[in-house]
Amino acid sequence: MIFLEQQELDPTRFNPYAKLWIVSGILVEQKKKYLKKPKKRGWHPIEEFSRGDWMGWIFSIV
Repeated sequence: MIFLEQQELDPTRFNPYAKLWIVSGILVEQKKKYLKKPKKRGWHPIEEFSRGDWMGWIFSIV
């Protein structure tokens, strides 16, 4: 999913027990703006990936 779609999605609604989330589809220039949302949810980035102009993360929920 791209950034705009992810802004409206609450993934915990699908699985409130998940402790890891894998997210991708974020453009490099959207990184700072995007990372505000997972931080508010209490997600912690444990790994970051990039390929060309696109980024993804693995987040843990503590």
